[in-house]
Amino acid sequence: SGVLTLKLGQYETYVINKQIWLSSPISGPKRYGYVRATNDWRYSRDGEELSAHMERELSETLGRGVRLGMRQVSDLPYISFEIVR
Repeated sequence: SGVLTLKLGQYETYVINKQIWLSSPISGPKRYGYVRATNDWRYSRDGEELSAHMERELSETLGRGVRLGMRQVSDLPYISFEIVR
């Protein structure tokens, strides 16, 4: 269906659709646009990169470091999820 849903059990649920709209229980809705020069998705209002935003919120929520492994658009089909101890 073109939707990536990340459910964290008792914590929160994040939803990213194919248009790169993020619905966050912490920061609310955000739309990310592709930046060809950096091959990534950035929020137009503050320039924050999508995976940096997600890693920060997830790390705060879970109380430990999280790396999603999706720094560039070309990496998106190969997203990895790692909780750093």
